[in-house]
Amino acid sequence: MVSDREAKDTFAFLEDIRVGTGPLNAALAVGWSPAKIRRLMKDEEFILLMSCADEMRLESVEKTLWELAQRGHFKAIQMILFNKRANDWRDIKHIQVDKRETLEVGVVVSVKQAAIELLREHGVEALQPVQTAIEVKATG
Repeated sequence: MVSDREAKDTFAFLEDIRVGTGPLNAALAVGWSPAKIRRLMKDEEFILLMSCADEMRLESVEKTLWELAQRGHFKAIQMILFNKRANDWRDIKHIQVDKRETLEVGVVVSVKQAAIELLREHGVEALQPVQTAIEVKATG
């Protein structure tokens, strides 16, 4: 059986969790030691109570977001639509690509090493561009 004091402390702890306080700070606020909170965190029923308090915290934030959206707050509206109606309201970004490129030093070093190895194995000819001759017949 749980004493009135223990029930009040547990309720105060869970209320602190509900408003966003972390478990250790909530435990210290009601006078629990770190050892006690670690022990309680092994109790399945206590973990369920904490999970419910955390869910209530998230629902409270969602309610605030919804109220802001109802009052016309653009970012709140956008967040709700992007997350709840993603297929219709997804944020599509068009990226323009220009011709400038940047290379990482590692890429340049590896190309350099490959060129040196090619020179060693096949000589300078291996690095020369292939020249294709075009045969042309004169017609008269």
